[in-house]
Amino acid sequence: MQIIKLISFACLWFLLNSCTTEQNKGYHDFIIYVDEIFLPDTISVNDTLSIKFNGLIGTDGCHTFKHFDVASSGSTLNITLWGTKPVINPGCNKIMVYLDGKEYKTKFSKPGLYKIIVTKSENHFITDSVLVKQ
Repeated sequence: MQIIKLISFACLWFLLNSCTTEQNKGYHDFIIYVDEIFLPDTISVNDTLSIKFNGLIGTDGCHTFKHFDVASSGSTLNITLWGTKPVINPGCNKIMVYLDGKEYKTKFSKPGLYKIIVTKSENHFITDSVLVKQ
């Protein structure tokens, strides 16, 4: 009898602790499809660069912007926009959700030509550049 209780307890413990992935917490993160970006051709050192994004976040009111994922390497700035949505649709409004000029701001402390690479989808990118003058 004790063995059955022990096995039952072990199975229950395993089931409860095996559901700890981000996916099972109720939300799914995804890369937002970016259609286009807007940024100036030239700025001055230590001025704020504003990059605006347009694209579709999702097809219902539960799709939302989550965050910018930014990686800088030398004179290259890589930007990926992430969204999130519930794994189980709780009855979301059927509306298209867009970036509508969502803005990312940064500054450069050194002059030069900086390459901006934005993830459009998993294997596609939008590339632009900005000249930072002294």
